[in-house]
Amino acid sequence: MFTMKSTVILIPAYRAEMSLVTLIKSLREACKESPIVVVRDGMQGDQKVYDSIVGIEMVEVIEHLINLGKGRALKTGFNYIGLKYPNSIGVVTVDADGQHLPMDVARVSSKLFEDNAMILGSRFQVKERIPFRSQLGNRLTRLVFKFFLGLSLQDTQTGLRAVPNKCIPELISLGGERYEYETNMLIHAKQHGWRIAEVPIQTVYVDQNRGSHFNPVLDSMRIYFLIFRFLFSSLTSAVIDQ
Repeated sequence: MFTMKSTVILIPAYRAEMSLVTLIKSLREACKESPIVVVRDGMQGDQKVYDSIVGIEMVEVIEHLINLGKGRALKTGFNYIGLKYPNSIGVVTVDADGQHLPMDVARVSSKLFEDNAMILGSRFQVKERIPFRSQLGNRLTRLVFKFFLGLSLQDTQTGLRAVPNKCIPELISLGGERYEYETNMLIHAKQHGWRIAEVPIQTVYVDQNRGSHFNPVLDSMRIYFLIFRFLFSSLTSAVIDQ
C-alpha cells in the first residue's frame, strides 16, 4: 500500500520483452509499497508483455504512440508521477532490460529516504565482469566529468537512480530526449548544488548486454556535445563577467 514514505518506481521501456514482466513481479515483492509506472516508449514490441503487466497490482502503463527516446520517456514518467503522487519521497528509475536486481532497487530507494539526495546505483564499485563497451564509455565520461566539471563519480551512465520529489519539476524541464538526458540530470545537479551519493550495485548482463538500445557512436556524441556545450557556456559567462 502506498504511503507518504514510499517511492515510485519508473521504468522507461522500448521494445520490451517478457523479462520486463519478470522484473516487475520481482519488484512487487522487493518494494511492496512502491507503485510502478511503466512508460511504453512507442508501440513496438510484444503486446503480450504489456497485457501481462496491466494485471499486476500497483502497476500502471502509460504510452507514447511513437518512440521518442529514453529521455522523453523519463520526463513523461516524472510528469505523471509528480501529478499523481505529489507526496511520495521521490522516484527511482530502473532499466527495463532486467540488468538491475530488485534488491538493489530497494537499497537505492532506502538510501533516498535516508539522504534526500540524488542517488546513483554504481555498477563500477562492484568487482564483476562488465562488457567492454560499457566500461569504455563510462571511463571516458567519468574522466570528462571529473576534469571539466569537478564531479567525481564512479558511474555516470547508470540507469538506476533515485531523485527526491522536490527535484521532479526541474527535471521535467531539462533538455535531452535520449540517453544524453541522464547526463544533463547530473550537470543540472552539479550546477544547482544538489548532493549526489552512490550506492554499489550488482548488474546482470544478458548476452554481453546486446539487448541495450544505446548507440555507442550517436548517443556518445550527444552526451559529449552536451558536456562541451555546458563548458562553452560557462567559459563565455566567465569572460563576460570580467
